[in-house]
Amino acid sequence: MAQIRILDRDTREKIAAGEVIERPLSVVKELVENSIDAGSTSITVELQDGGVREMKITDNGCGMAPGDMGLAVQRFATSKIADFDDLEKLATLGFRGEALPSIAAVSRMEITSRPEGEECAFRLVIEGGEAGEIREAPGDRGTHISVTKLFFNTPARKKFLKNPVQETAQISHLLSKIALSRRDIHFRLKSNGKNVFSFPAAMGVRDCLATLWTVEDQDDIREMTCQEGSLSIRGYLCHPRIVRGNRQEETVFVNGRLIKSSLILQALQDGYHPLVPPRRYPLALLFLTLPGGELDVNVHPTKTEIRFEKANSIFRMVRDAVAAATRQFRIPSYEALVTEVKEQGRERSFQIGLPYDSVTGEVIDEAGESGGPWNPPEAPRELKSPSPWKAPPAPEKASGFLPLAQLYGTYIVGEKNGALVIIDQHAGHERIVYEELDGKESATHSMAQGMLFSPVYEFSPSESLFLSEHLDELSRMGLSMEHFGGTSFRVLSMPPFIKEREVEPFVRTVLSELMEGRKSQDSDIPERLRKIMACRGSVQAGDRLTPEEMSALEKNLMETCDPFHCPHGRPTMIRLERDDLEKLFKRK
Repeated sequence: MAQIRILDRDTREKIAAGEVIERPLSVVKELVENSIDAGSTSITVELQDGGVREMKITDNGCGMAPGDMGLAVQRFATSKIADFDDLEKLATLGFRGEALPSIAAVSRMEITSRPEGEECAFRLVIEGGEAGEIREAPGDRGTHISVTKLFFNTPARKKFLKNPVQETAQISHLLSKIALSRRDIHFRLKSNGKNVFSFPAAMGVRDCLATLWTVEDQDDIREMTCQEGSLSIRGYLCHPRIVRGNRQEETVFVNGRLIKSSLILQALQDGYHPLVPPRRYPLALLFLTLPGGELDVNVHPTKTEIRFEKANSIFRMVRDAVAAATRQFRIPSYEALVTEVKEQGRERSFQIGLPYDSVTGEVIDEAGESGGPWNPPEAPRELKSPSPWKAPPAPEKASGFLPLAQLYGTYIVGEKNGALVIIDQHAGHERIVYEELDGKESATHSMAQGMLFSPVYEFSPSESLFLSEHLDELSRMGLSMEHFGGTSFRVLSMPPFIKEREVEPFVRTVLSELMEGRKSQDSDIPERLRKIMACRGSVQAGDRLTPEEMSALEKNLMETCDPFHCPHGRPTMIRLERDDLEKLFKRK
């Protein structure tokens, strides 16, 4: 075993910096929060190559005197607390100067600051943690910080940075969320000299949300308020028909701090239930205010994760407040939903042994009356027809698979070579389509269907940045789009399996899932596109299949390279031999 030793100062500083500074996004977050704490009414972030080459943060806050500037870049220097007990009363976003030494340890940082009352500004340059002399310099009131050569002395961390567009998209997404919490501050973001967005202080929260959520009708955004004891909740909820495939647009602030909380997000999801479909997430902005002594913000070095002292009460209050607010929306009646299903021509499969209405998905009783929305009869009845099935045709000898039933509209149940086989129809078909797409981008592109009327959609600034980078990859997979000015894009063609009414949800699903998985390397983009398109182009849970279609799906699945797993790694089938069944029934 190696001898134990104390690490040198340089190594200690780099390790400490790594706890706070992970990428350009981390730098921007820390410095913008410092600008907010400084009382700024205008904050501008400028990026060169996604912040990898340079980041500039300029504010008009209180500024720093020369003496404070020298202390601010030292470890454990702060103007916010005097002792440990002050942490419970802390009302600011950070400790002024806490992040500066961490950033300076892994970059070249230049600080120019002019406090009110001073005739000139003062400048300090720190490179790799080594500070130079403080000198007089020209400058307006406030603070200007430039960060270059990020991770120049920690190459292992630098090589894992994404490309500039992805880094810019992440910063845009974060800064737009921070802007929502402070409508008294003018936020600007520029990338390579071009404006990404500008949210003036006069722009209300609802207007900002309509832009970021790309919601055309502001009536689809409702404000909510709730007060109980020392906890108050204020927020904005989007209509439950407008959802996303991930939680990127679920934003939570606690005492003005942007945080991550599985507790709050689950309460939000429960509050929207059952109006939001499974694996879909609402668009919401929540502000919680409670005494600082009832939460711990120091769980994580970046203070994005917190713990609540009264977690159960907060969960209940958020859930109930959201549930009450969602009742304000105009939700279509059950009859309207059935009409919509009929118009779309969707069908739902039968339940074994019970006649099943293929349009409404309801079990039907002897008199032919509906048993109520989605509820089967309480007890089995003697039915005129034990099953809507006709005798299945003789299976092909090449397959040997005999389909027996479709269970819950999702699973194909059959017999093969004396074994019971249960196939997840979506996962199985997803594997088939995925292998058809694999290596055939050009074929998919040639089959793409042009749009008779090319629709134009608005996207958020971060989404439009991401789209701009990947238009070529999308086009090769049959989804052709072009920039239409600002954050708008026009759809020119779609993959052949997408219906006209599904264009917008398909585009937004592809985009959200690509952005959600952007932590992967850039070379994985075509692979992720194949997986997404295979998922969207496959039989879905709830789609009714004929016996012939079940046989064909099983046969084609068994001819794939990996018939037992979908492209995401989930199992496609379960096989139970006779011995397995006899063991389950204690016959062996």
